[in-house]
Amino acid sequence: MSEENTTADAVKKEKIPSPHFALTIVTLFVSLIVPLRLFLVPFSIVALYFSIKTRRLIKKDAEGNFEQAKKYSKRALVTALCVLIFVILFTVVLIILGAQGPVKHELNSLYRRNMMTNLYARLDAYQSKFGTYPNDGEGVRALYPLYKEGFISRKELESILQPPGVEFDKFSEKPTEQEFDAFHIGWSYNANARPGSEDPLIGYQGIKDGKLHLLTTNRSIMPLSERDAFIILANGRQLRLPTKVRTGELLVPDYKISLDCLKD
Repeated sequence: MSEENTTADAVKKEKIPSPHFALTIVTLFVSLIVPLRLFLVPFSIVALYFSIKTRRLIKKDAEGNFEQAKKYSKRALVTALCVLIFVILFTVVLIILGAQGPVKHELNSLYRRNMMTNLYARLDAYQSKFGTYPNDGEGVRALYPLYKEGFISRKELESILQPPGVEFDKFSEKPTEQEFDAFHIGWSYNANARPGSEDPLIGYQGIKDGKLHLLTTNRSIMPLSERDAFIILANGRQLRLPTKVRTGELLVPDYKISLDCLKD
């Protein structure tokens, strides 16, 4: 064989495309571990098929196999890359969707705590003027003087008294004392709390039993969150109360604190 033919054969071998066999094996493995495996596996098998066909044609080392091998190799590469790209996009979507729940929980939790802090500031201003917290009645009905005495305006009622997590009834344009109930207000309140003490003053609704009513359909005691609850003591200290996942039982960090004084 002449030197020119030998050189031509070497160049031709270099031009024979790679079978991308390793890539198709990786693609098949990845498609087996993602949730949409039944959809992805057939495409991975097709990519593997074209890759194997390419390897066989290359081994035959015949001149007529070059174009066919190139075609098969291109199909294997495109199919494998499409599967991998889909897996990556699908994984990103799953991460985004999976993060929405925790992110929403944290945002709502932060919003509720800010609302509680705002309510505490109004209660503190009220007791600074009158010497006691509003105590005409019990539960959230006793909060009516905050509105009556102008410590909360009509425009602020929903933004302070209706935290996210449960749907509440809207206040009328001129709210009455009867509207200050658990269907309009998402907090619980201790009308007998002593200013500056460790007495629980305000907290999430429905926690006086020491647990969250996870299965209830009653909006007046429906938990604002299934993961935890917050309370603010009369001295301004805030406490987060984690829950037991299955029972909804609140884990009170301080044995001296009793939640049954917080009425809805």
